Parts: sequence; structure tokens; C-alpha cells
Amino acid sequence: MYAFPIYISLTLLVIYIGKLLMMPKFGVVAWIILTIIPFLFQKKFKRSFTRKTILDFNPDAFKVAEYDLQNEELKNESIYEWDKIKAYNCYFSASSVTFITLYLRDGSSKNLSFNDKDQKTAIMEESVFSLFYSFITEYNLNKDTDNKIVFRPGFFTTKAGLTLIVSLLIVAIILIIIHFIFHPKSAMMSLAGLFVILGLFGKRKKDIMFKDRLANLEPVKF
Repeated sequence: MYAFPIYISLTLLVIYIGKLLMMPKFGVVAWIILTIIPFLFQKKFKRSFTRKTILDFNPDAFKVAEYDLQNEELKNESIYEWDKIKAYNCYFSASSVTFITLYLRDGSSKNLSFNDKDQKTAIMEESVFSLFYSFITEYNLNKDTDNKIVFRPGFFTTKAGLTLIVSLLIVAIILIIIHFIFHPKSAMMSLAGLFVILGLFGKRKKDIMFKDRLANLEPVKF
């Protein structure tokens, strides 16, 4: 959820430092390292925070029981009652991690993540998402509009999100042009920030496609 904004911030910081030191090569190398490091340590980092999870769904609630990978000791157990959930959001990473955010009626939220399946498979077959979606659909059948659990699209699918992305793109283009005019030798380094912002358009498109598909999605039969 916060990884992409952090990555953008660090990228802009690297560009600024490279410009401040008048060392464009430093900026380029630092940005490449910044981009590669998460992939090199991704498996080890994820394992440190990964637990064996058992999900138990029923018409009233669903339970998430977390166990230690080594000794299978119960570490945490959370129960989420359907009538306490106001909305949810879901997205899938390229590494087949399913992220589900629950927006509770008391104003709080809860982020859950599961190593499961890619988006296409998760929607069509039995998965954490398809089970979750099936029970939500069943829960909503006899509920009025105010009491239904609704899907809440990601920020970048909204008009405000689009306005923010376009604004960042315009600012980036202006800064790149200025950079090319006054410091042409190091100007190529400034393109890194542009590529990051363009990536937000890709995320917006993917989120919109998922939202549209969800609008007409039939639950998987179990």
C-alpha cells in the first residue's frame, strides 16, 4: 500500500542528490541499485513476516488464524464479523500476493495479505479472494443498500487520483525541460522520475479493469 509512494519519494531524493552533487552517473547508479535491491532481498524479507494462515468462513464472520512457519505455534487470531464491515478493497501483486483491505463501520481499517494466486486464477478458481467474495455476495443478498458490504475502488481510479497523476506528470515534464535547458549533461537522470509517474497510469488502468470486472462477477461455486 505504501511501497509505491515510498519508492517515488526515494527516486526523487536520489535525483535531487545527484543534481546537488553534479554527479549524474551517481544518480543513475543509485536509482538502479534502489530498484534492484527490493527484488534481491524480497524472498528473505517476505519470509521474515510470513506466517501459515488458516481461514475459516461462515455466514456470520470469517476467522484468520496465523501460525509460526517453524513450530506452527498460534501467533494471532482475528475474527471479522460481516455486519461490522462497511467496504473492502482488493488487489493482486505480480508475485501472486492477494491484498485485502477491510473498511470497518467504526471508521477503522484492516490490511490483510496472503500468498495465494495471480488475479486471473484467483477470480476463476478457488482462492482466498473467491472464497471471500462468495461469502460477501451471499451476505449482501438480503441486505438493504446501507448495510451491504461494497467494493471501494483504489484512489487512483477516482477523479481526484487522476488529477493527482496528471498534475505530477505536468510538473515532472516542466522540471525535465528546465533540467535539459540548464543542465543538459545530467538531464537524462531526471527521466527516472517520469517513468515512475507513468507507472501510476498503468496501475490506474489495472485497478479500473478489476473494478469493472468485479461489477459483473459471478461467485465461484464451491
